[in-house]
Amino acid sequence: MNQYKTSLILAVIFLTGSVQAFKGVVLDAWTRQPVPYAEVHADDIGMTTTTDQEGKFEITTRADQISIEVSRVGYKPRTWNNLPRGKTALLYLFPKAIRLKGVTVSAFRTPVSIDQSGPVTVIEQKTDDTNVAELIRTAPSVTGRDYVNFTSIALRGTNTEHTLIALDGIPLNSAQNSTFDLTTLPLILARRIEIGRGGNSALYGSSTVGGLVNIITPEPERLGAKLRTGIGSFGRKHLEFMHTNRLEPIGYLIAGDFTNTDNRFDYKDSTDSTCYINNADFENKGILAKGNFRNGPHRVVLLGEYNITERGAPGSLSWPSDSARRDDQHGITQLAYAFQPSENLRTAARAFYHRFWQNFRDPVSAVNDTHNLANIGVQFDQNIYLKPWAMVMAGLEADKQNLNSTAVGEPSRSTVSAWTQARLEHSGFGLNPIIRFEQIIQENNDSIPEKSTTLVLCPKLTMTFSRLEWFTLFAGIGRSFRAPGFNDLYWPEDMFSYGNPHLKPEWSTNIDIGIRGKNPDFLHYWIGYYYSDLTDLIQWQPDTASRFHPVNIDSAKISGIEMEARLDLNHLGLDGNMNYSIAKSGESRLIYRPEFCTRATFWGKYDFRRLTTRLNLTTEYTAQRFTNPANTDTLPAYLLFHTEASVRFLEARARFGIHNLSDRRYQTIKDYPVPGRNWYAGLELGI
Repeated sequence: MNQYKTSLILAVIFLTGSVQAFKGVVLDAWTRQPVPYAEVHADDIGMTTTTDQEGKFEITTRADQISIEVSRVGYKPRTWNNLPRGKTALLYLFPKAIRLKGVTVSAFRTPVSIDQSGPVTVIEQKTDDTNVAELIRTAPSVTGRDYVNFTSIALRGTNTEHTLIALDGIPLNSAQNSTFDLTTLPLILARRIEIGRGGNSALYGSSTVGGLVNIITPEPERLGAKLRTGIGSFGRKHLEFMHTNRLEPIGYLIAGDFTNTDNRFDYKDSTDSTCYINNADFENKGILAKGNFRNGPHRVVLLGEYNITERGAPGSLSWPSDSARRDDQHGITQLAYAFQPSENLRTAARAFYHRFWQNFRDPVSAVNDTHNLANIGVQFDQNIYLKPWAMVMAGLEADKQNLNSTAVGEPSRSTVSAWTQARLEHSGFGLNPIIRFEQIIQENNDSIPEKSTTLVLCPKLTMTFSRLEWFTLFAGIGRSFRAPGFNDLYWPEDMFSYGNPHLKPEWSTNIDIGIRGKNPDFLHYWIGYYYSDLTDLIQWQPDTASRFHPVNIDSAKISGIEMEARLDLNHLGLDGNMNYSIAKSGESRLIYRPEFCTRATFWGKYDFRRLTTRLNLTTEYTAQRFTNPANTDTLPAYLLFHTEASVRFLEARARFGIHNLSDRRYQTIKDYPVPGRNWYAGLELGI
């Protein structure tokens, strides 16, 4: 009898011991993020389950091996045969379209979770703004400088030329002045905008001293159309349209925009009299076409954009002009190819051709200058996942910019660079070393040829710690630079000024320390400290004959604390940011750098069936700024309030808003007034 009991017990132990759970995690092969709610089917045992929010699943089986088929809407189904039990399997699905929700592609040139990206802000919601410059100036540590109908931006107290502007990761900055005019880029061009603060020349090369603004264009994923129109104060009129379609394996997108404004607003002069800005009209029109091809592991994207901007150049109040005009045209063509045969290997190549044309004329001062810049280049990069916790990425880049200018002559810049990075992640720790080597050849082909060759080496190291789901520590240190532009090097010699072909690059050492946290349901925040030590800054100063020329003499130290928070309580919420910084050169504060600025939008919404109403109230404060290096003159601080109300029904949305509710008269640049109270109204229709 005891023998039977013993045999029965052993049989039960054997049977129960052989039943084990096969565990797996389903991940996106491109972003490496979990794929929730995917259907997992084990055909050999006839069992089906679904992944949870973290992409995890379990299947109970007695077999030593199992075959799994995984499917999910938006992904290509995939089957794995003879997977062994005993360890968690990582199963990668290839998306039919690249999904960027919850990730950023700008911080490391490959998708990473926003939680581990450090000081990066992603802007996806469009407002009444009509161009990229108006929208991104609301982000943390962004300083906007208004010249009536032209706006420039700078990051973290650096200069405008220290911010790299990129379109789908390809730089747009001109070698002539190291900048790009964001007012010529309409918002319809942007599916989303990623702003990476802090130096990043190790990945992007010259001009990424203060940070990067990466405009990511929309994707044609379905048959649809959208029309957006608006009117406002000062004769403002705006119209944009977009049509998309997808017929696998091809998709296409066509979009256009038109903006026009008289921009004739009133201001108070030094005697408190009411005056009006003249010659400040602005007109912008452009068209965008994009097509993509997806077949298996292959992706091809072709993009073309053309824009014409015509505007008056009213000048400053101390040097006004009623006749100066500025016309800009640019054409952008980009071709990209990506090949991803497996989840562990990805190859990408890009070619681009950019053309920028500008004419500035003023009959009063007898000036009529035309600048024609052509930029052609290629990029190649390779991603290899050696292990699930180790990725190596390397790239090669080359481009050449040729300028034909009636003022500067015919200079050119050739750049060749190579870079590599590694991403190591294990048990919540992340390490990301990056290094870049770049050769820059600049030459002037005028009657007296000038040629210079510069070799630069840019390292960067970032670290993350994220053992807790709601809390990530970030730290980074690196070196960044800006190569002098053609205007600095080759400005023609006259009785007032001349260039300096012997200039060295500007350099910066950048340090970042921060915390990014979240409550998955309602709160996301970033708190960070940054420090930049800039050397060999280029400054135009007078020589013994009182003629201005650029020299590498200046230095600066910039440190600050920045905060960003987003609170969403379903029907109420808050989006806000703050920046406190000290920007000094020696004992003097840098001009037009406010010590403190903050912005917050309080919103509420109400849903009734298919109707959604929303009300926004925005407040922003900017402290006083010095306007001269001696720090003897300042622009006063200002506090502004804005409001917007909107109603959405299905794919239709109407909105009305008022900027500068209190009619505050202020300036961001001395003698360039900014409009007082103004209104706008808009309508958006989509199918």
